Formats: sequence, C-alpha cells, structure tokens
Amino acid sequence: MSGDRLLAPIAIRCAALGGVVLLAALPVYVFVEAPWRPLVARLAVAFVLGVALLQLRSVVADHVAAAHRARVAPPRRPARPARPRTQPG
Repeated sequence: MSGDRLLAPIAIRCAALGGVVLLAALPVYVFVEAPWRPLVARLAVAFVLGVALLQLRSVVADHVAAAHRARVAPPRRPARPARPRTQPG
C-alpha cells in the first residue's frame, strides 16, 4: 500500500477535526481578553496536532505489524516419517 493511501484518510479526518475545533475555539477566542487569546489558539492547535499524531501512530503501527506478520512465516509441521511399504501376501 502506498504512503498516499495511508495518509489520505488521516488528512481528511484531521481537516474535519480542525474545522470542528476552529468552530468551537473561535467564540472562546473572541470572548476572552487579549492576553489569553494566544493560549486559546495554542490549545486548539495542540489538540488537533495531538489527535493527528495519535492517528498517524496507530496507522503506522498497524502497517508495521502487518508487514512483520507477512515476513514471518508460520511454523511448518514436521514431516511424517516415511513408512516402509509392505508387500501384499
């Protein structure tokens, strides 16, 4: 699977989350006094970045685990010892 296919869903979810956080943080940003506005903006950005990094970590961990499982061959069954053929009669 290419990197673009891995990152596209994360980018879409993070963009949607960023829009929701922007809609939630904008009234707070306007309401608080001027010295507190940078803190509100930083908290909003930190939240979106934290969620994005957790999602990215989850996808990368799943991808690495799947690659490891594919590389490690399942244990083979031991071969049965050959039985000597008996001749009829």
